[in-house]
Amino acid sequence: MSEGRWGQPLIRNCQFAFRCHQQWKSLEQTADPQVRYCHECSRPVVLCETDDELRDALLADECVAVPAYDGRPDLCTVGILLPPRVR
Repeated sequence: MSEGRWGQPLIRNCQFAFRCHQQWKSLEQTADPQVRYCHECSRPVVLCETDDELRDALLADECVAVPAYDGRPDLCTVGILLPPRVR
């Protein structure tokens, strides 16, 4: 299994209900380095670098930024996730 920063598994197979055209690097910085603010939708965007962070953001119905496979936050997919399917 591939690993991201800090030896955590890379986030895979997340599906977005909405993909935003905004980029993490263009969002307004906040006091929390893991959160930026989007003026277009008036919502905070949470940077999710691990599966646990992504799960927590999904449960909180937060807008997220998911880094590209190489872990670079400047190349994120930003948007709102679909809940996982229950089998």
